[in-house]
Amino acid sequence: MLFKDLIKIYKVYYVHVTEILERFPALEFSVAEKAFVMYTNFVNLTDAIRNRANKLIFAFNFPIQLPDFYKPEPGLQDTLKVVLKGLKNPEKDLGSKAGA
Repeated sequence: MLFKDLIKIYKVYYVHVTEILERFPALEFSVAEKAFVMYTNFVNLTDAIRNRANKLIFAFNFPIQLPDFYKPEPGLQDTLKVVLKGLKNPEKDLGSKAGA
């Protein structure tokens, strides 16, 4: 029962992280910074749940169908860091465009 509840909570977390990623460029810097931390935690949680779920299923032979776990795109965290820097220093980006 706890395992199934954990998977349900994971699915809700996934929906919220997806929503945040869609709105990420429009967020204020402080909110975007928190969203980035949340995304990083989500990626780490996904790896941990996937590994532990596979171990539990193997050890106890649970007849549970695992959900399709989130697979982060390579480089997405780096891209989000670049967006964060742009949100932190918007004048710097405008100044470099004005000088060009």
